[in-house]
Amino acid sequence: SQVSLKVYLPKVRKMLSQLQEKLEPLDATVMVFVSADTQEAVDTTKRMLKGFEVLSNQGVSQHTGQQKVGFEKAYADWFCLALSAVLLSPSPGTNCADGCGSGFSKSAVQLGFPWVAKLASDINDKLVQ
Repeated sequence: SQVSLKVYLPKVRKMLSQLQEKLEPLDATVMVFVSADTQEAVDTTKRMLKGFEVLSNQGVSQHTGQQKVGFEKAYADWFCLALSAVLLSPSPGTNCADGCGSGFSKSAVQLGFPWVAKLASDINDKLVQ
């Protein structure tokens, strides 16, 4: 089952803080891009990751198979995910019974550039370090 954002995001915050600390000598900064199925999830993420630059495309993502409009938003979100250095997704996905993860995030990992990807599960301490 999907991990609650209220449980997941404090771990993301810890990981981002450690990443920011390592990037500081390079004069680089952590930027977070959020793609979610609800505006509430985007707002919760922005609130719980306060202090980090959290970006999202306007509107709410739609599953592309369910909608005939809004493809531009889905493609823009996918493109931003594919360009991510670290891609995290707590979603177990909706298209498989074994919790294989979000197909949207999975394809972004397969066709994109992430150094680290953790899909369909919670974040553990090993990943944070």
